[in-house]
Amino acid sequence: MRIEHDRSAAGTAARAVVFISKATPGDDEFTLWLAPRLEAAGYTIFADIMTLEPGDRWRKEITNTLRTRAVKMLLCCRNSTLSRENVQEEIGIASDLVKELNDPRFIIPLRLEPYKKVLGIGELQYIDFVRGWAYGLSKLLETLKRQKVPFEASKIQINPNWEIYRRRGEIPIKNEPERLTSNWLRVLEAPDVIRYFEPSGAVDRAVLARLCAGSRHPAEPQSQGFLSFGTEAEINKAFASAGKFTVKHEAGLLQFIAEDCAACDLKKQDASNILHSMFRKAWERFCRDRGLLEYKYSKSTGFHASKDTVKIGHKIPWRRQGEHRSSMPFGWRLRPCYFHRPSARTFRTSSPMSRRRMTIVRSVGPNQKRSRDAIP
Repeated sequence: MRIEHDRSAAGTAARAVVFISKATPGDDEFTLWLAPRLEAAGYTIFADIMTLEPGDRWRKEITNTLRTRAVKMLLCCRNSTLSRENVQEEIGIASDLVKELNDPRFIIPLRLEPYKKVLGIGELQYIDFVRGWAYGLSKLLETLKRQKVPFEASKIQINPNWEIYRRRGEIPIKNEPERLTSNWLRVLEAPDVIRYFEPSGAVDRAVLARLCAGSRHPAEPQSQGFLSFGTEAEINKAFASAGKFTVKHEAGLLQFIAEDCAACDLKKQDASNILHSMFRKAWERFCRDRGLLEYKYSKSTGFHASKDTVKIGHKIPWRRQGEHRSSMPFGWRLRPCYFHRPSARTFRTSSPMSRRRMTIVRSVGPNQKRSRDAIP
C-alpha cells in the first residue's frame, strides 16, 4: 500500500495543469473569461479554445494533456455541454484518473446552468456559477487552494491571446471622417425674438388655449397671456376670434433661455422647456404639411413616410463608414410601428407579397448638406 501511495503522489507532483473541459462554441465565452483570471492567480491553464497550435492533432493533444499533465479537471456543466460526445469522453478519462491518482476530487464541476446528473459526476459537489461568475470564481480559487493545486504566484503569466481571441469578432473603429445620420435635426434658423402677449380686454381662457394649440404661429399659454414668435399684427389676425392682444414684453431668443424673465413670471429652465415645446409644434406642423403620416405614441408623436412621399421602387440612400446603402419600399400598407435607433428613423411597410423595413435619414453634421431622403 505504501508503494502504491508513493507512486500516486509522484504522479500528482508531476502534474501542474488545470484542464478545462468544455463544449465549443457554447462555453467559449465563459472559458475566455475564466482562464485569464485563473492564470492571474498563478495557475497553468489548458483549454482547447486557445492552447492548441496549428498542425496539432487536436483530439490526441487534448487526451494526452488530460491523461499526463492535468492535476484537476474543471468541468463546465449544463445539459447542452454534458450531452456532447467529446465532453463525455473526457469525463470517462477523468473518472479513470480519479482511481489512478487516488484523488476523488480530481473532477470539479462548474455549474453554469441547472443540469441533469450524468454518469461519473452524479455525486460530485459543484461550484455554483449561476449565482454570478465572480461569486463562482472566488469559490473556485478557495477550492483550488484548499486542495493544494500547484501555482506560482511569483511567475504569473497571462496569455495575451485570450483577449485577442475574445475580440476576434469586434468591428474596429476607423480614424476617418464619417457622415453622421440621425433623427436629431439641426436647427438652421430661429426667430430673433420671442414676445409675450396679453389681452386688451376679457378673454375666454379655454378659447385662448385652443387657439394656441391650433395656431400656425407656435404659441404657448403663460400667466395672463401667451408667448409667441409672431408680430402683434400677425397675432391679432390669427387670434381675432378670441380678442385683441398687445405685446407686453419682448426678449432676444438666447436671452430668453439664459436669464429669468420676471415680466413673464418665468425661470430660465421653464423658459427653455416652453421654447422646446414651441419648436416641437412647429416641426410637427411642418411634417403634416408635407403629407407625412402622424402616429401618437404614449409620450410623443411620430411621423411615417406615406405613399405620397416615397414612391414604390424609389431608392433612399443612406450610409455609414465606407459603405453605401439604400432602402426601397416594395408595397404599402402602413403599420404603426416605430423603432428607436440612435442613428435613424425606421419605418416598417408591408404588402401581401412582401415585407420590408425602410429608413428615412437626415444629415445633422456641422457644415454638411442634408442627405437625400424621401421628404420633399
